Amino acid sequence: MTEAGRAAFQGAEALLDVAEALVESGDRAAAVEVVLQQVVPVYEARGELRGAAVALSRLADAIEDAGALAESLGIWTEQILPRLQGGEHRVRAEALERVADLLEALGRYGEALELTRDEVIPIYRALGDARSCALGLGRIAEILSRWDKRGAALAMWRDEVLPVFKALGDARSCALVAGKIADLHQAGGDHEESLRIRREEQLPIYELLGDGESLALARANLAINLIARGAEGDAEEAGAILRRAAAEAERDGLDAAAVIRRYMDRRGI
Repeated sequence: MTEAGRAAFQGAEALLDVAEALVESGDRAAAVEVVLQQVVPVYEARGELRGAAVALSRLADAIEDAGALAESLGIWTEQILPRLQGGEHRVRAEALERVADLLEALGRYGEALELTRDEVIPIYRALGDARSCALGLGRIAEILSRWDKRGAALAMWRDEVLPVFKALGDARSCALVAGKIADLHQAGGDHEESLRIRREEQLPIYELLGDGESLALARANLAINLIARGAEGDAEEAGAILRRAAAEAERDGLDAAAVIRRYMDRRGI
């Protein structure tokens, strides 16, 4: 790169800092003008479309942090994605995921689901990236749960997401997915299955990993599940589990301790 080129990029970086400061001060329109008229042309004049997209993503992130989600979404869809068309597939998939995040945050769940299903996951499948495919399917399952489509969400977690993490040997992700599956069974009133999953498929993994934080919270969820079932002896067992989880979390200085104690106080345990 020539000296003039380096100077131009340094100037563009300085202007990006100015744009972020403008966003923080509340003048988002001026920030957008600076980036579109003074920063992006520097990159595009040198054929750096990805660099222009990165600069725009910094602007979009600053605007999102300021709480203007719809404006941030507009920058991603109108300015960033077109510049990534035909570029590196993974970069485009990651940008599409950011769009899906914003759509979800705006409550536009259907659009987030369609974008993930029709555009994001096919890219990762073409790349042979099983983990990212599974994460995308997990997003869809979460949205289906919000729509109270528990059966479809359960099938996706159990039949499409969990087998991928098992094949990858990702024990932590398996435990997280097991918790999602147990939650759905519990929400549907199938307490026997939800309790079995928590006891047999989730807790042993966290114990094996030595993950005290996740183990404490998983035990608390097991106790809450017992209380929800309400069979004879469940309240006593739940109380014992909660007291143990809280005591061990406090002993180890874990954040879960305060969460569990608050729940116990509300329940009078």
